[in-house]
Amino acid sequence: MGENLNPRRSSITWPVGVQTALFVVVAILLTNAAITMWTSITMTVSDGIGTLHVGPCEEVKQTGLGLHILINFLCTSLLGASNFCMQCLSSPTRDELDEQHAQKRWLEIGVLSVRNLKSIARRRVWLWFVLGASSFPIHLLFNSAIFVNLTANEYTVALVTNDFVKGARFSVPENVASEMAPILVAMQQNLSTPRYERLESVDCIKAYKVDFLSDRRNVAVVAVQTDEEPSPFLGYMKWTYNKIQNSWVCGGNITDEGRIAPEDIDDYDCTAEDALESLPIAFGDYEMDYCLSERVRHGCHLQFSLPIMLIVICCNTAKAVAIAIMLSKKEITLLTLGDAIASFLDRPDPTTRGMCTLTMKDVKSGYWPDNPEASRWQYSKHFRWEAVGLWRWVGSNVFTCMTLGAFSFLLYCAIETTTTNPDLMSWYNLGFGVVTSSSLVRWDPKNTRMPYLHGGNTSLMRNVLLANSPQLLLSAMYLVYNQAYTCMAFADEWAAYFPHADNTTQSSGFYTAQPHKQLRLSPKLNLSLPLRYTIPLLLLSGVTHFLLSQSFFLVTISIYDANLSNSNSTLTTSPESGTLMTVGFSPIAMIILFLVLSTSVLFLGLGLGFRRLKKGMPLVGSCSAALSAACHIVDGPETYETGEEIARAPQGVLWGVTGGSEGGVGHLGFSAGFVGEPVPGRMYR
Repeated sequence: MGENLNPRRSSITWPVGVQTALFVVVAILLTNAAITMWTSITMTVSDGIGTLHVGPCEEVKQTGLGLHILINFLCTSLLGASNFCMQCLSSPTRDELDEQHAQKRWLEIGVLSVRNLKSIARRRVWLWFVLGASSFPIHLLFNSAIFVNLTANEYTVALVTNDFVKGARFSVPENVASEMAPILVAMQQNLSTPRYERLESVDCIKAYKVDFLSDRRNVAVVAVQTDEEPSPFLGYMKWTYNKIQNSWVCGGNITDEGRIAPEDIDDYDCTAEDALESLPIAFGDYEMDYCLSERVRHGCHLQFSLPIMLIVICCNTAKAVAIAIMLSKKEITLLTLGDAIASFLDRPDPTTRGMCTLTMKDVKSGYWPDNPEASRWQYSKHFRWEAVGLWRWVGSNVFTCMTLGAFSFLLYCAIETTTTNPDLMSWYNLGFGVVTSSSLVRWDPKNTRMPYLHGGNTSLMRNVLLANSPQLLLSAMYLVYNQAYTCMAFADEWAAYFPHADNTTQSSGFYTAQPHKQLRLSPKLNLSLPLRYTIPLLLLSGVTHFLLSQSFFLVTISIYDANLSNSNSTLTTSPESGTLMTVGFSPIAMIILFLVLSTSVLFLGLGLGFRRLKKGMPLVGSCSAALSAACHIVDGPETYETGEEIARAPQGVLWGVTGGSEGGVGHLGFSAGFVGEPVPGRMYR
């Protein structure tokens, strides 16, 4: 016995769903506009960059992380709302469908269809493109609308004796006297003040072997007292952020000019672990005893880009206007499987009469005769991916594999350009979405370690586009899998109308469908993709977009030289700005992203695709012609119910044998009352 199913129709839920989408888009628009107006009015904006908050760096980083989670939630909400409305727009009306069927051309029902665009009203096509095109700038820019501006100090390292600390007179090499003498004199005068803090060797190494020094500056490294009486001043180094490769904390030599030359450890950066293992640290003949470190206070800045926010607001507005036009110009489209069944039962399609066993494969192969013959019934088993269509299924998985390949290549490039040891623990120590000097894209054409990203690109917008361009791949993957899952869910719903799926014995009798309470439509977003698929897909999309935002991100660092003025480091955007602007990356975040995507594709993509559909119903996929062929009622004196009565039956409908004599040509279709089980080998039309 089977249980009647009521076709899910969207005539009620279509406006409610679009209204919900409009509410989501307008709410996000008002939020973005309010934040932008408030910050523009109350905060100082310079060159399009404003500051939301200034505070301790860890606090600002955590706030920035929370805001990026919020931004990815908003992006995912906009993507879901746009996808819903684009599917509504691409769905055909019955008149559009009849026009195409008259020319032996079929359309798609229940999916977001590009194929349908050439056959639907031009106004809906334009709205479809507005919704789609407005998503690109949002995914390219929104994640970098708010970013953390770190501070970093360049400083002077002075290797001195205790006599220097006590104020003894000293001399410096003539070739650097004009440059270094004022700094060293000021340092000596302040060593005994609270401005300088004594740090033992271990603490000194930990304090200065950081990627970007924000709370300290100049340091006097005091050598171990020896029997000899060397000059109070032994050597110096001006530490700038051009010297990324290795550090003075691992020791070094003193040149004839009095400069400290850091010792090369290997091909990678000196780490704090390397330095601690090398204690005591030596500079030529002198070992470090302790150091005196200058404390400074610099807060990090949580900043926003006004141009990016304005672009996002414009795109958000375009979406809101497009959806509002949709609501004002409502058209009855065949949006769901229930819409199609009800429409074809109300008004049967004459172009597919007599082909009740027609399949999507038949139509795609060109079989659509004017005078069809009866066909022999055979049960067949199908995988769910077959409802998607071979080429679409293969194309989806090829695109996904290419996307994974692109992320693998980016991961390889990131690993190649890092200046740490190439092992998982070193990548883990770099942090999750953390800015480090070892994981920056360097725009240095002489750098052969990263030959893939040359170009001298230092502008804000270009760095933003580089950091966020992979977001488009994730958005495309979401749309590809959303369409594939929609087709599979469509096939599941279609197969459920056949009440004999689990009955393996032949039967010539008729079954009485068991009535049940009519399925009431509730005002919800009710397309062909059930919530059990929609919610996990949206969650997965949001998580992967967030992981990607932590894998590649905009980096801005205000660099101050040893005099606490903006540095003119060659890594900065311009000699005037003193701000390092580039793209940072996090290998461990990229690895997590790759694992999440690979697992999702393996289990959610391929795994669900190779599940079997219930046997019985012809495999129609989203093909409108095959759908209409299965919805004809029996002609002649045996007709006991009209198509309109079937479509509006409160107890629901089933699909099976609805007419034909024993041993003759039967008919398969929908009925609200009695359906029989098709007999293998018997002819039906």
